[in-house]
Amino acid sequence: MPGKAHHLHNGGPAPTFRLCDLPAELESEVLDHVAHLARAELNAAARTCRSWYERLTPNLYASIEISKANRRAVFAGLGLDFLSAPDLESRVNEAGSEHAPSNGAAAYAPLEAPPKLAALAHTRRILLRDSPAAVALAEALLTHPTLSGALDELTMAAPLFRSLVSTGMAAFGRPRSGAGFLGETLVARLRPKALRIEYPPPRVTSSASIFDPVMLARVLAVLVSEWQPERVDFIGVGTDMPPVLGQLTRVFCLGCSSAKRDERVWGDDAGCSAHGGLVRWHLRRLFGPGAREDLIEAIEEGADPTDDDDIHPDAVPYAAAAKVQYLNVPCLAALDRDRFLLDTFKSWPAECDIEGRIEFFP
Repeated sequence: MPGKAHHLHNGGPAPTFRLCDLPAELESEVLDHVAHLARAELNAAARTCRSWYERLTPNLYASIEISKANRRAVFAGLGLDFLSAPDLESRVNEAGSEHAPSNGAAAYAPLEAPPKLAALAHTRRILLRDSPAAVALAEALLTHPTLSGALDELTMAAPLFRSLVSTGMAAFGRPRSGAGFLGETLVARLRPKALRIEYPPPRVTSSASIFDPVMLARVLAVLVSEWQPERVDFIGVGTDMPPVLGQLTRVFCLGCSSAKRDERVWGDDAGCSAHGGLVRWHLRRLFGPGAREDLIEAIEEGADPTDDDDIHPDAVPYAAAAKVQYLNVPCLAALDRDRFLLDTFKSWPAECDIEGRIEFFP
């Protein structure tokens, strides 16, 4: 073997193979393959050398998950103090009084733009696991105004969304102390094209609601009217069905109940006991008589009487203009859709043309 003879003749090791020794087009193909590896392998490859890190940075940061456990690693180098929501609000107010009002928390930013800013500029999808993650993101956006909030997709995990609704932190879309300030910051600074909301597990009894319907309606009205996402996904929906306000709403239901469908109650075209009645109720609340009025009434019920800039009814999107898809419902997907809808609205006529607006998927 030539390589072995060379090694014996010179008394030294054979030359080490280096990726950069390959022709540029082959090296690019290798890195393109590496860029599509699983997350763990991609992280390991990026630590190989500086050139690999720089080449793989767009893929590393294209999709990020933020939680209380990893927020310091995600935002390392940005000079954040990971303040609570009230403390972050106080900082913004103090900075606005001592510096130019437009600076806000940016007055506390490092003098030189940290390299991490350039890496985070590649982020197109964010998963926020909990409230501390949301506060850290808000602090990053306020401290570094050049950090873009334009995203292809934003996912709110169940703990965060539960907190958002229960505290009303984005319910009014106006500055509020603490959690309200956090909600206003996220609403103002983020612009996701698609919004994914993970639902908390349903309560023990099927009649128990997960959310206060008034606060749920208000929070969703703010998010959808301000962000105007192209799609809203609700993941793992059980007993509670959300208002439909976006252009396209996809409801990913929990799996069919193992209980046998009660033919005597729902009939042959009703789906399983987990979906038949629930989806019918949801459709009637969306498209039946007085649906729009009920939604606006719920939103106005929680209005702040001291807030002149509260949600205007005309700014709330119409469910009648939305498309609704129910996924993970094999019991409904197998039925005659038109017959199901006719039976759904026979004693509760639809107020709008729902032809082509409703779909069921297994």
